[in-house]
Amino acid sequence: MLAIVLGGTARVEAGDAEVTLAAQARASVVRIRWRDPRFSRSTAVRNAIVIRRDGMLLMAGPPLPDAGTLTARLADGRELTAERLAVDPQVALTLLRVRAANLPALTLRREAAPVRRTPRDTQGTPKKAPPAKSPASKAGKAPATAPDRASAPPPLAFAPIGLRCVMVTSDGGVAMGPVRSHRRYGTVPDPATRGRVRTTGLLGVTVACVDEDAGAPFLDAQGRVVGLMVGRKAVVAPEKGEAAARVGLRLRPEPREAVAVPASVVALAWPLLERFRRVPRAALGVRTLQMDDVLRAQLDLDTGGHVVRGIEPESPAAREGLKLHDVIVGVDGRRIEPGTSLHDVLLPYRPGATVKLDVFRAGDRVSLALRLEERR
Repeated sequence: MLAIVLGGTARVEAGDAEVTLAAQARASVVRIRWRDPRFSRSTAVRNAIVIRRDGMLLMAGPPLPDAGTLTARLADGRELTAERLAVDPQVALTLLRVRAANLPALTLRREAAPVRRTPRDTQGTPKKAPPAKSPASKAGKAPATAPDRASAPPPLAFAPIGLRCVMVTSDGGVAMGPVRSHRRYGTVPDPATRGRVRTTGLLGVTVACVDEDAGAPFLDAQGRVVGLMVGRKAVVAPEKGEAAARVGLRLRPEPREAVAVPASVVALAWPLLERFRRVPRAALGVRTLQMDDVLRAQLDLDTGGHVVRGIEPESPAAREGLKLHDVIVGVDGRRIEPGTSLHDVLLPYRPGATVKLDVFRAGDRVSLALRLEERR
């Protein structure tokens, strides 16, 4: 049982550690209001977090239209004009800046992702198959140099299933719930093209939420950001909660499913958004189809993978001898987990980096070293 005094007056008791955590984190959550002055009813409300003390804010959720104004209401009541620095629909993040200093910033949770190596031999694969040479070697050219394992960026990591999270919004809404799924995918509108863009892998969290909660952070027990909410899947019941009301918060009791940008994607993307005003993406120059359970059983593979369905001329894949119907099962010695997008696998890499692909080709394992190009 906890008895914590907040602000010298409000007293929180009876297992209210999560409510206390939300009350402390609320100072780092900013209310964003978008308004198009051309239309009186064209408004939207989002949440953003203070990602850096000098006024740098990060907002998750479907990107807002370029037209219109953004206003940020800080936890201390100040209302400031927010400048939009960068938008990337695929990671569903928008980088903002306000003219303020010494703001309390939240810390991102760092996951220690287990590295699962791609097996060199699997059932159904010849045990002593000779290593295949790339076409470049056969033509008398020097083979591409394999990347240094120590220099390969770590894969994207997700919070463990079952981790209990606390969601806090800029208007005092609080909800608790566990992580239920990894690598959910969705689509968000792209203001530039007016089309829809498929997002990177998202966390699925069972938590009570409403549309206006987009951008709100999910926190672990230490107050670190697990993810930023993108959207919800269902409506919720009326808000209540006596413990939360004692410190000016509103507890939402009935959980539903919401999806969030994981902290690993946030940590990777926001410095790139600040530097390049976008997330530069590396590509192999191929079109692929994700391997399903039926094909995996037919090929007797225990990994995920992507079947090559098309190869762009003069691309890295074409130059290094990747073939149609090859199955990419690993990158830099790490196996591709089932259900993982190839774009997510390559997201930590920058254009110009060299990667080693583990390829399953007609019963044999083939290794190819490719220099990634920028995705068009």
